[in-house]
Amino acid sequence: MTRRVHLIRHGDAAQRHTWNDPDSGRPLTGLGRAQALKLADLDLVIGSDVRSSTAVRCKGTVTPLADRHGVDVVGDARLSEGADPGEVVEWVTTANDEDLVLCGHGDMIPYVIRLLAGRGMTLDGPNACQKASVWTCVFEGEQPLHASYSPPPQVK
Repeated sequence: MTRRVHLIRHGDAAQRHTWNDPDSGRPLTGLGRAQALKLADLDLVIGSDVRSSTAVRCKGTVTPLADRHGVDVVGDARLSEGADPGEVVEWVTTANDEDLVLCGHGDMIPYVIRLLAGRGMTLDGPNACQKASVWTCVFEGEQPLHASYSPPPQVK
């Protein structure tokens, strides 16, 4: 059975060097909130929930999408900044027949894509992971087949 895993990088967030509180609380900027609203308009296949890093900027990026589909955003430490990309690869390859929407960080998503490519997944897109971009990965069972890159949505 074919399924999809959408890997979303969080939208534009407050600059790290100007943020004095814990990094996990760094919010989206106005641009990031606009990107989140545009991401909600994408025609993504949604499972029973949307998984996100526990960082505020990640949850904020996918909350409009989850709300539009009537599902919850569930925080998941496997998607946190500095987490092990290998754990994410194991998770997405063994997710049975479930479609997944996962929101994480720029230090993880490119590595997950590379590891999946090492398992035979072909790539349609640049080796990129811009803020508010989406990699849509197609699986047949546990086998990653193909991934397509969608750049950040255009906002005015």
